[in-house]
Amino acid sequence: MKTKLTKIILLVLVVALVLSLVVACDNAKKLKIVVMDGDKEITTFEVTSGDVLTEATVKAKIEELKPGYKFEGLFSDPEFKTAVNYSNEVLDAITLYAKFSQKETYIKVKQQEGESKVEKVKVAKGEAYSVPVPTKDGYDFDYYTYENDDNEDVRFEKSGDAYPFDDDILLYAHWTKKSITVNLHIGEDAENVSVVYGEKVKPDAPTKTGYTFDKWYTDAAMTEAYDLNAAVTAALDLYAKFIPNTCTVTFAQDLGLEAVVLTYDAAYQLPLPTKQGYLFVGYKFNGAAFAENGTFKMTEKSIYLTAEWTAQTFTVSFVNADGSEISKQEGISFGGKAQAITVVGYDVEYYLDAEFTADKKVALASYEVKDNATLYVKKTAKSYTLTVEGWYSIPVTYGEAYALVAPTDTEDERYVAKIGDDASHEWKSFSGYTYQGAAFAVTGTYTIADSITIVATHVENDDFTLATVTFWDPIKKTAIDTKQVEKGSTV
Repeated sequence: MKTKLTKIILLVLVVALVLSLVVACDNAKKLKIVVMDGDKEITTFEVTSGDVLTEATVKAKIEELKPGYKFEGLFSDPEFKTAVNYSNEVLDAITLYAKFSQKETYIKVKQQEGESKVEKVKVAKGEAYSVPVPTKDGYDFDYYTYENDDNEDVRFEKSGDAYPFDDDILLYAHWTKKSITVNLHIGEDAENVSVVYGEKVKPDAPTKTGYTFDKWYTDAAMTEAYDLNAAVTAALDLYAKFIPNTCTVTFAQDLGLEAVVLTYDAAYQLPLPTKQGYLFVGYKFNGAAFAENGTFKMTEKSIYLTAEWTAQTFTVSFVNADGSEISKQEGISFGGKAQAITVVGYDVEYYLDAEFTADKKVALASYEVKDNATLYVKKTAKSYTLTVEGWYSIPVTYGEAYALVAPTDTEDERYVAKIGDDASHEWKSFSGYTYQGAAFAVTGTYTIADSITIVATHVENDDFTLATVTFWDPIKKTAIDTKQVEKGSTV
């Protein structure tokens, strides 16, 4: 019985509790909380009377309502003096005020290897912006990109009129390798080539007639050689060095000359051969003339030269001791003989010196001409006989003075008669001497290269009655005696 009563009492209590809960639920109110941003409603929250607001829920919802701004909290007044206490129960509908502050948004540039650092740029959404660009050795800046929510690279201009994002953005720089100009100096000419930064310059070996390319140098004086394996990182001037080619010149064996080496573009002088009896005309290479000197401009590596000759002739000059020329003989071949010369009135001898030294005497018959020569002529005057026809003779020397017997210049002209002439001989006066019909002086210099006979000539003379006859000694050239005879008488 007691157990049954207890069960009845418990059942009554349970029913009473359920009824009280039902009544309590019917009495709970739903309250609306309005959130304002200034004078603008931005959201609402609905809570049961007696409940509290959850700060995390409020913050998550309100922060999404105003991008670019930071939610600072809820306040019970628009002046943001009294902050909401999230531990208080909400018993009535209320209006709350959200406080915002503008976010500090930055454009950041990721510093990658080799790049200079770029400071972040503070910017707000909608504001104009400009992002500095980094530098990187050997590269030119190209553009920026950022990564979107789909992990895609999106190009981002480095400057613009309005920043489009609510939050920070991280940019990545993209680059193009620089193109470096390398100036190649080849003699007086120059050409430019472009090389990608960090790459090697690989110019073709230049050519130059008569030269062999050596290497590239970094200076015009060609003292610093350039390493073609080096990476190009800056503008560069390279100078080509050439080495002149050489040519070995050999000569025909009969010339007896040693080989010589000629250098392209350099002056040269070849040795000259000699050959007795010949004059060297010049060298021949492949049948063409080859200059014995000049500037070498041929590209052959070796040259074989022969010689061209012409037979040599010489001149022998015959001169007096004072050097005045008597005559000369030209065109005498090597080893030939000079012909004896004739000097009128003289016997001649030939010497190699003007002093007529005995050991310098030359015998033309055995004298071989091997060069131009000067022979000094020693002259000895020849002796001749000068005869007066029918009377007498005297010795004379060529080129020297002579004197003949001449009539005296008196009133009675001299007449030399032959002994034995009878009185019938016509008396004449002496008028002079003649040779081959021409007058011949009584005195003078003998210039006839021969012995001669001259004739005494007379003219009629009737102006005297008394003549003087002189008896003459032609050897002593003196008068022996004189006689006065009358005209018509016999001596």
